[in-house]
Amino acid sequence: MENKSFDKIDWLLREKSYEALNKEEKQLADEQLGGEKAYQDLRSLILLASSEPERKTAPQTKQALLALFKQKHRPAWLGIFAYKIPAYASAAIVILAVALAFLFTPEKERVVEKIVSIPTTPVIDTVIVAQHDTVYLEKVVEKTIYLTANPKEEKNTAPVPKIITSKPMAEQEELKSFLVESD
Repeated sequence: MENKSFDKIDWLLREKSYEALNKEEKQLADEQLGGEKAYQDLRSLILLASSEPERKTAPQTKQALLALFKQKHRPAWLGIFAYKIPAYASAAIVILAVALAFLFTPEKERVVEKIVSIPTTPVIDTVIVAQHDTVYLEKVVEKTIYLTANPKEEKNTAPVPKIITSKPMAEQEELKSFLVESD
């Protein structure tokens, strides 16, 4: 009902002066506006405002108002990022995030330091290195012997060497059994 009374007062202020009002309209104007002087002042203000031509706004003003409107009516999820917090709180959040990242990342390799005591007296150890070689004895030694006509004088003659022919060591059973038993 109040909305209807405001609409009626607005219509009265635009269309009728205080003297042209009937008894019911005067009573409504007195209740809502507070008397004849207030009615006349408000009427003159409304008529003056409606008689002025509409002003065009500057483009900067229009852009500023549109920016304010968009800022006020932006999506709620963007408000999370525009929330103002103190610097110490943001620093604490960053430190907490870095600590959690270090705690929950899997470790690839862990370095363990172990202190080892080294004895002051040197330790001497014998290292035996086994070498496996195959030896072949196939060298023929030839020596020239000079025969003399006098068989009694054989003092300068050297003994005749034996010609040695042998098999590879792997084929000699006696040597093989000797080497295996010695290990």
